[in-house]
Amino acid sequence: MFRLLTLTALMAATCYEAHADCSETLVVSVHQSGSSASSDYRLSQFVSESQYNEMKHSAGAEANIYGVPVGANYSDYQRASRNMIRKSGESITRVQADNVFWTGLEGNALDAYKTCILAGRYGLFLYPRSATESEVELVLDYRPTPPAADALKLDWVGRPSPDLPDSIDPNSSIPIILNRPADGDEYLLAVKGGSLSAPAVTVTSYPYPPQPFEPEWKEVRTKLLGGKVNLPDGYEMRDIQYAHVGSSPHTHSFTFDLWGPEGRIRSGLQYVGDNSQPWQESAPINVGGHVFKYGFSNWNDGVGKLHYSWL
Repeated sequence: MFRLLTLTALMAATCYEAHADCSETLVVSVHQSGSSASSDYRLSQFVSESQYNEMKHSAGAEANIYGVPVGANYSDYQRASRNMIRKSGESITRVQADNVFWTGLEGNALDAYKTCILAGRYGLFLYPRSATESEVELVLDYRPTPPAADALKLDWVGRPSPDLPDSIDPNSSIPIILNRPADGDEYLLAVKGGSLSAPAVTVTSYPYPPQPFEPEWKEVRTKLLGGKVNLPDGYEMRDIQYAHVGSSPHTHSFTFDLWGPEGRIRSGLQYVGDNSQPWQESAPINVGGHVFKYGFSNWNDGVGKLHYSWL
């Protein structure tokens, strides 16, 4: 039993090393897909700096990348990602993340992934082509060098289905469709033929995206002309100003400066609302890796309520 577990662990490591670089090509395409995975904040921890820069350039400075505000730079984004994952208690392993990223394998993303896997190599290859919440489609590819005429006999490890092929012809591909395992389970699949071994693939149950995480809202009464509010982690709202703008129904504008431990961060941050507008509708901003949302209500005689959440 010990030898079997050791072999499985070794093959899992081989799987990660063989597919990790190529699976990086999927991170951007899945985020742009608009699927439920594109807002899964658990995947934000696997966004590299180059991918962050590419997606931020396309999305704009106030957008989200995998459900996390982009922030001023990559370090801010990473910090916000860690805070959200830690405080929500939701996380995902890299192997599980790859199983989600496979759901984005289509079109140009699939072509780029296949090119990365094969990339001028010869031998035996096993790699995912697409996935759903219930199934994973793999491809077995045999590219011999020097050229071979005979079919390659196959020996499977971690065989989850009796329908796996026993051999493969030279320069051919075989699609393999497998059911995902039960909730919380996974299996590792590998194949070898003669002296050739394909990198292993780990198929997990589908890790459904969690509900969007919303930190608790807090409420503070504050002066609306030159007021100041202390926020967590050494941050402050300063010089809160209020003005009545527009015609009836009354529209109101609130502005303030945001300060942090290193000094002023943003000037003239604004909130505009009217008496019928829910204050929860404010968009989140990333402040040094913290996610900050705010709104005002019950303004009267120079005093009002500030509502805010901080992550």
